[in-house]
Amino acid sequence: MNKKLLISTALLLAAAAQAKGTLAGTEIRNVASASYVDDQGRAQSTISNQVITVVQELPSFSITPDEATAAATPAQQKSALAGQEVYFPYTVTNTGNANISVSFSMNDLTGDSGNFSSKKLYLDANQNGLVDSGETEITASSISLAADEVVKLVAAVTTPGTLVNTNTVDLNLVGTGSTVASGSFAEAGSGAALLNTVRVNVTTKAVLTFNKTASGPTYIKEGDTIVYTLKGTNNGGSAAASVANVIPGKNGIFISDTLPTNTVLDTTYTPNASAGAGAVTVYYYVGSAWTTTISASATRVGLLIENVNHATAPGFFPQTAQYSLDFRVTVTDGNAATAIPANTNINNTGTLTVDIDNDGGTDNFTSNQTTNTISTIYAIAAGKDNGSGKATDGLTGDTITAAGTVYQGSVLTFNVKVTNNGNISDSFTLALSGLSDLQNCLLYYADGITPLPNTFGPLASGATQDIVVKCQVPTSATVGNVPSLKLTATSVGNPSGNDATLNDGVDSVTLQGTAIQSGYAMDADATPTNGADADPANDTAPTQNVNPGASVTYGFSVTNNGQQNDTYNLTPNLTAFPGYTATIYQWNDTNSNGVVDAGEVGVAVNSTPIMNPATTTKYVVVLTPPYGDVPGVDNIPVVVSSNSSAGLSDTMTFPVNVNAVNSVQLLPDRSGTVGAPGTIEYTHTVTNTGNASAIIDVASMTSGKGFTYLISTDGGTTFAVNPDPFLLAAGTNKTIVVRVIVPAGTAIGTAETLAVTAGVDYNNTVLASYTQDATVTANDTTTVIGGNLKVSKVVDKGTAKPGDTLTYTISSQNIGTQPISKVIVSDPTPNYTDFLSLDIDTATIAKNKVLVSRDGGATWVTWATADANSDGVISAAEWGSNRTVFVAFDTNGDGTITNTDYLAPSATVSVIFKVKVQ
Repeated sequence: MNKKLLISTALLLAAAAQAKGTLAGTEIRNVASASYVDDQGRAQSTISNQVITVVQELPSFSITPDEATAAATPAQQKSALAGQEVYFPYTVTNTGNANISVSFSMNDLTGDSGNFSSKKLYLDANQNGLVDSGETEITASSISLAADEVVKLVAAVTTPGTLVNTNTVDLNLVGTGSTVASGSFAEAGSGAALLNTVRVNVTTKAVLTFNKTASGPTYIKEGDTIVYTLKGTNNGGSAAASVANVIPGKNGIFISDTLPTNTVLDTTYTPNASAGAGAVTVYYYVGSAWTTTISASATRVGLLIENVNHATAPGFFPQTAQYSLDFRVTVTDGNAATAIPANTNINNTGTLTVDIDNDGGTDNFTSNQTTNTISTIYAIAAGKDNGSGKATDGLTGDTITAAGTVYQGSVLTFNVKVTNNGNISDSFTLALSGLSDLQNCLLYYADGITPLPNTFGPLASGATQDIVVKCQVPTSATVGNVPSLKLTATSVGNPSGNDATLNDGVDSVTLQGTAIQSGYAMDADATPTNGADADPANDTAPTQNVNPGASVTYGFSVTNNGQQNDTYNLTPNLTAFPGYTATIYQWNDTNSNGVVDAGEVGVAVNSTPIMNPATTTKYVVVLTPPYGDVPGVDNIPVVVSSNSSAGLSDTMTFPVNVNAVNSVQLLPDRSGTVGAPGTIEYTHTVTNTGNASAIIDVASMTSGKGFTYLISTDGGTTFAVNPDPFLLAAGTNKTIVVRVIVPAGTAIGTAETLAVTAGVDYNNTVLASYTQDATVTANDTTTVIGGNLKVSKVVDKGTAKPGDTLTYTISSQNIGTQPISKVIVSDPTPNYTDFLSLDIDTATIAKNKVLVSRDGGATWVTWATADANSDGVISAAEWGSNRTVFVAFDTNGDGTITNTDYLAPSATVSVIFKVKVQ
């Protein structure tokens, strides 16, 4: 069952705002996105700035019916006795995108037999073309119409009683619209389109009024019934005559009515028929013949007022005699899987066949038209595939369970369908709520890359939007819990519904995973081998001997025993060991023997890289006891702790057996990466491990790569190229900070290793008499890196009207100094617009190096393939139905998009696409 909200009005015909143009004041918003591969081989994505265009007012209205051409037969005409009141129906439609007021004037025309003695204009609430009890006369200066609103009017006019047979009286209805912003404006169109002329022909013949009414509300829905009543009176000056063989073999007056589209005759209802003269029989047109047997297959219903004396007395229906016929139909399109579109009019008129002047001829007349309108039905379904590519629907909603095992720290992906089950184009707002053991939930188009705005559309009736919801399970999520959230889709047309019922524009779906499992586990090994053994008993290393101030090296390994990627902090705990220094380095255990050999120590680190499950990394911890440390064993702990799972850690113990010796050390070596331009600092410690004071003099550092080196001997407070020497007491240390400044324009990949050198004068406390006895050094290695993509977007109009064209330009620039590759730009066609064309700024890249995807990124074709007309632009017909632009830059021209399609530093590529405001 579809969820349906039936919207009705008591007086005016409300219509969908999308029908004639996007409403004034609507903001058309758009954001582009791009994916690429950076210089480190990592897949990246980014989004552009948001651009906004505000839809402006474009007012317009029409009055119908119109004459076909100027000076043609009036749009409407009827016959009547002099002095009779006659009704003429009109339809006024707001064809613009703004609220308007319309005022009217009823203008008598010249060239006829006179002017009407009375002219009044009424709102036709039930749309039957008659003035009924309670209907309002338009006496104020104007009426108000919302965008696309339709109002039915009836002109009630009376001819002067002094007119005679064959006289005519003509009138034209003129409207003037206005808004605050646009002022006054005329009815849309020109020439005959502005002629809404009615004519009354005065006669003394028989005049049979022929009026039609439709029961029930103006707004209806499928399954409702309508009772049609056709009735009339001979208000003329003589009796009306019968027509020979008005239906095969029968003579008389015949009233017939063709069942309107989207209705079927209700055979459970017995039609009522009566006439003031003659014999009455109800007929049904089934197949190709009239029959008196009622049938659901009937396409017409008729009333025969039979004159059995036709041959001798054809004039048999006297003045003041009345007739009437009613029958009932059911509203249906005959297909339960489809909905009759909103605002579909069920129009009906009857036909009267009679001889009004008793001359043996046939006169045919048409009744007024009745109109019932299909109500706007806002219906939305959000859920999984119902087996036919659309979302399932139901009172309790769906539950979609993400595939696979759920671990702490994992990302859950849900594929959801949103279907417009209403009978009108509609937009929808998506909201995520009730997050349980989930965070950072985001919405995407079906490609899983392009961000989906919270409000999207419009979707045509019956259309489906595939969306992707991605959520992260927190690393702190409770094991055993079932992660879940609620996705609620709400109709913009009816945002006040309730997803607990089927009669509204709201639906929800529960998204959940399976029970959470611990995603994180690890083991630190202080006696490393080639593989991990997950043995908690291997956390104490063999004891090593070292002199105070000297360093001792231990190897250890870290293994990710969990199910999720993780990184681990590597933290020596020196709280109980004042004066100690500890530095951890990468360890390339080339021969896998678990022993730190020469050449296997890498750069200093304080954490592991991202480690996949079941992988092991190895490290070296260099421990240096301070001078004067008491001889004996210091059990130094190193803690390995997870960055993803709080409380997950392992502690190793490294026993250091300390001897007392004298020396000066400068530690450690440092390395790092920096952009251009950029600045990086390295911290070193110079320690006097001897038994007497020493003078330390740090030498200036000269770059061969254009870098600038500054040195601080006070821990980073002040810097100089060549700092002054300083006194370092025995057993103490001092922090040396080296600041490296890399200038702009330095090529990515540039690397320099430079020694920090400190001269030492032992057993001297007088700075002025410094004499160098030895030197100590530490190496600093700096590598320049870079590479990034900036996506910028502009639109050529900040304001626009329905029908205007908006041109979007999406520029993607590599703002780094390293080539990037596999650049793909995507941009959804904005809400309230239709795609027109796609182009490329050839000043930035040739079109033979551009690939496009017309199926959401699933497949790619060359520009020439998509541009079937070879006019350089991909039109809407060539693009197809996909509403998202996907463009890839095949810079090497091999017809595929890969990591070898490079975008050089500072290079820009630009996509241009146009849309038309709805």
